[in-house]
Amino acid sequence: MNKTPRLLLVSIVPPRNDCGVRIVMHRHLVERAPFDLHVASNADFADGLLIHTQLRLPYPIHRLKPVDGIAITAEVWEEAHHFHFEELRQHVRLAHGMGILQGLRVLPSDPADTAVYVEPGMAADNEGNLIVVPQAVWFDFDETFGPLRLTLSYGESEPRSGLNAGDPSLLYVTSAFSIEAHPTPPDTPHIELARVHRSSRSAPVRAAAQPDAPHTDEIDLRYRRELQPLTQSAR
Repeated sequence: MNKTPRLLLVSIVPPRNDCGVRIVMHRHLVERAPFDLHVASNADFADGLLIHTQLRLPYPIHRLKPVDGIAITAEVWEEAHHFHFEELRQHVRLAHGMGILQGLRVLPSDPADTAVYVEPGMAADNEGNLIVVPQAVWFDFDETFGPLRLTLSYGESEPRSGLNAGDPSLLYVTSAFSIEAHPTPPDTPHIELARVHRSSRSAPVRAAAQPDAPHTDEIDLRYRRELQPLTQSAR
């Protein structure tokens, strides 16, 4: 059965001024015949000029310009900060990628039981969210058994007050995380910390005697994606 190939498009947009060509830094997978002429951009083209796909960029391209007398409402403040928040997320996603940045080792209890410990650390999910685990976390598999994946995901609290002693009425949103065990990968963005195939509800979880070939009821770290630190460029 023949399938239409998926092409990676990176578009070059005609300039609107005399400064040269603008390149839209956006990758776009489409299903098309490989030799069809096709343009994908976030620019406005005249109807019928070329086969054209209007791109929806994954981050905002408009930045609020402050001027004297502007009314700083909650909506304006949120919009201004949202731009920088999305810029940071895209930097993390494109420059570092998804994976574990530091720490987050998964260790068994001593003596071994149904729980494990996740060490403090930091990771980035595939949406560019930085997930910070500030202190060791105890996680109990309890009576869950079978093939399991221990995952870490990003979250945020509801806006709440009382965190600022100077003005208790101010609302804050706190970055949070969750650690869960799933038999299959969850549909939501997540980082895999470890796997374990528990043989029974009461089976203790142990460190792998051979990390390259863990057995049943042993912590499997082979599928962790650990990011290497960016090396400093040579001068």
